[in-house]
Amino acid sequence: MTNEISKNLRCVVMRNGIEIWIEGDRLINLFNALKGAKESKFLEFDGRVMNTADISGVFLPEDMKELYDKKKWKYKKDNLSDEELETIINKYKPKTI
Repeated sequence: MTNEISKNLRCVVMRNGIEIWIEGDRLINLFNALKGAKESKFLEFDGRVMNTADISGVFLPEDMKELYDKKKWKYKKDNLSDEELETIINKYKPKTI
């Protein structure tokens, strides 16, 4: 089995936080099903039934990585002492001349 990176990988994020990763032709099929929808409807896609009103968006992998990084930082920030947090902030603070 080989690992291949898809250039067309996208993440459909649902309102409840579920992430559905889609690539290639399947992504085109989803866009075609959503195109021109003037009202929300239930849609069967890849064995799932979803309400189009619950789709928050379709995002690039880079967008999702940024979101994960922000969540990871928030978790760390919430679980660090004030002293530990200040040390980290000072480490990355721009130096003035």
